[in-house]
Amino acid sequence: MKIFSKKKRKAIVCIHGFGKRGPKEFDILRPFLEKNGYKVYIPQLFSLKNDQDTIWENWLHKAEACINQIQSEYDEIILIGFSMGGIIASYLANKAKVTKLILLAPAYEYISLDNVIGYIFKKSDPNEISSSFKDAFRDLVDNCKNSISDISIDTLIIHCEDDEVINISSSDKLFKKLKTNKKLMIKISEGQHRMLDDEKCGKLVIANILAYLKGEF
Repeated sequence: MKIFSKKKRKAIVCIHGFGKRGPKEFDILRPFLEKNGYKVYIPQLFSLKNDQDTIWENWLHKAEACINQIQSEYDEIILIGFSMGGIIASYLANKAKVTKLILLAPAYEYISLDNVIGYIFKKSDPNEISSSFKDAFRDLVDNCKNSISDISIDTLIIHCEDDEVINISSSDKLFKKLKTNKKLMIKISEGQHRMLDDEKCGKLVIANILAYLKGEF
């Protein structure tokens, strides 16, 4: 008599950063995750076009609500956070039942907020973003960044050495704060902040993410 094991249902929640692209930050990565058997969810946390969408707690709640809605449907949920989304993912990893955490250039120590804004809008005037959005970004970072010390699950950090927005030294410090023994940091010698789209390193970053998910590290 053949015994059939039930195939595990796997999901990945991707959390975008403080940018106008929002969920589109994961457009290149998403097909690779889906080909490897993961259902991918990418909640829209806010809209820079909506001047009322400036409450950072609401950004957290939207990401958390996405996880809560699917939690009973999957045997395995993994969080991937890019830039500011890395901070949100770290915070939620302590609250939700997730198995792995992947942080892509997490924004724990940004070079300057004007630098972040200028990067998002391709060197445009930082004043184009309302002060409320800037304050929300700062407050989210300040209120959630210490949650990394409580992480107990498998954690991968990927950061490019030439990152022009978040210095790689930020992730070096972050890695040391992680109390879990199940941690790994990968430094990419070429490439910048938006690593998934970067022609120099994008394929390498995605290959490392997939290898990590498969347990090859």
